[in-house]
Amino acid sequence: MNLDQKEHCINCANKSPLFKLLKPAELEIINKGRHEVIYNTGETIFKQGSPLSHVLSFNYGLAKIHLQGAENKNIILRLVKPVEFVSGMGMFLDNRNQFSLTALEGSSVCFIDKENFKKVMQHNFVFTEAFIRHNQTFQSYNLKKLMNLNLKNAKGKIADALLYLSNEIYKNDSFTSHLSKSELAELSGISKESAFKVLSEFESDGIIAITSNKIEIKDKRRLELISYEG
Repeated sequence: MNLDQKEHCINCANKSPLFKLLKPAELEIINKGRHEVIYNTGETIFKQGSPLSHVLSFNYGLAKIHLQGAENKNIILRLVKPVEFVSGMGMFLDNRNQFSLTALEGSSVCFIDKENFKKVMQHNFVFTEAFIRHNQTFQSYNLKKLMNLNLKNAKGKIADALLYLSNEIYKNDSFTSHLSKSELAELSGISKESAFKVLSEFESDGIIAITSNKIEIKDKRRLELISYEG
C-alpha cells in the first residue's frame, strides 16, 4: 500500500463521470481532505465491519467485493473496475462497511471524506439522483444474484460467472482471469470441489478452454443456454 496525493479532482482524467455533474466549487469540497492510495495485488482496501468514513472512487485496477462468513467462507458479489464509486448502505445506516474490498491487481483508489460527499449531495440534486441510481443498480444486481444462487444448479452458477467475466469485466470471450479457480467458486456461490468438477465438464464438452489462468469461451451460445436453464 502506498499513500499519495493525486492531482486536483478538477483536472483528474480518471474521475467518475458523476463528477462531471459537479460545479468547480463542489469539486473543491470533494477534493478537500481527499487522498489517493495505491494497493498491490491481494491487499485489503477495507474490511467488512470496519468504520465507514469515506466514499471510494476507483481510479484504475480491479478489485473484488466480497462477504465474509463463518469458517472463512466468502461469497464474491461482484468485481469493481474503473471508474466506479464504492460505497455501501452503512453510509446512511450504521457507519460500517457491509462488505470487504480486496485488490485483484495493482489498483489506485481515491478516498473522499464521507461528510464532504454528503455536503455536496445536499446541494446538487442532479448529482445525488445519479449517485442513488448508481447504488440502486448495484442493489438490483445483488437481488438478481441472490435469486440465481438460490434457484440455479452448479452448472448454471458457473455459467453465470463466466458470462459475467466475459461480458461485463473483460469484454471478450477470451481473457486472462484475475480470479483463481477458488475465487471463481466464490463468485459462483458453490464449493471449490463443485466448481472444479463443472469447469472440467465444460472443458470436456468443448464449451470452454482453460490454460493456466486464461479462459476462452468456445461455445457461448451453449453456455448462455446452460445459464438460462440453470
